[in-house]
Amino acid sequence: RQLAQLGNNVVVVRGNNDVSFKWPMQDHGILSALANERCLELPGGAVVVVHGHRLTPAHKRHQKLRQQYPDARAVVYGHSHRLVEDYSAPPWILNPGAVGKARTYGGPSCLLLHIKGEKWLVEHHRFTRTEKG
Repeated sequence: RQLAQLGNNVVVVRGNNDVSFKWPMQDHGILSALANERCLELPGGAVVVVHGHRLTPAHKRHQKLRQQYPDARAVVYGHSHRLVEDYSAPPWILNPGAVGKARTYGGPSCLLLHIKGEKWLVEHHRFTRTEKG
């Protein structure tokens, strides 16, 4: 809800912590509307967004994502909270990492996808944690 207030399109998928007992009662309608995956048709190809927690074991996650979404240009997942850019085979497998305070594995991070026609460029960012006090 807070991200949507920024005025941009927000793509959200259901994750392993998106269960009713962890959400306030007034937000259960939002929770029930969350999709398990989303596919965005962009210039140059499709991006699939999925949380990734159902793809086990973890060491086969990229292989399983490629098998499950062979027509995508990129698959973005998040469950591990680890920044990953895997271009070893199509589709690209991308994990933006985490922006919170816990389990960021090297610091908060994000990925930006730049599209110019058919050309795609992924830019990663690591942020330094700052303590406000």
